[in-house]
Amino acid sequence: MEKSRLILIIPHYNCPKQLDESIASINEQIDVDILIVDDGSDIKPHQELLEQSYRFGNIFFESLKVNSGIGIALNFGIDIVLKMGYELIGRLDCGDLFVKDKCFKQINYLDAHEDVKLLGTWA
Repeated sequence: MEKSRLILIIPHYNCPKQLDESIASINEQIDVDILIVDDGSDIKPHQELLEQSYRFGNIFFESLKVNSGIGIALNFGIDIVLKMGYELIGRLDCGDLFVKDKCFKQINYLDAHEDVKLLGTWA
């Protein structure tokens, strides 16, 4: 699958069930790639299951050797994503859920408002 415009960084620490639920909630009209950054978990993500079930883009996995906290995990993910050359970077906290077409709507808003460089939502 080709690289999408957007990649979501999802930090993960010892909560594979919540990660599965977060990823299952993504329902988009567009491709959205995902980078899961495991923050030194004892309980690892269900990598094979997620790769097989996610249908809206590519999914990548990276790991920190020891638990370092969400800030370090996110910065680690940002460093990786910048090297991958994505146009847009988003984030999703493990356990949070997306509403349908959230990314599609946000990208359309950004495209229509070139002066906006950062965008967030409550849902």
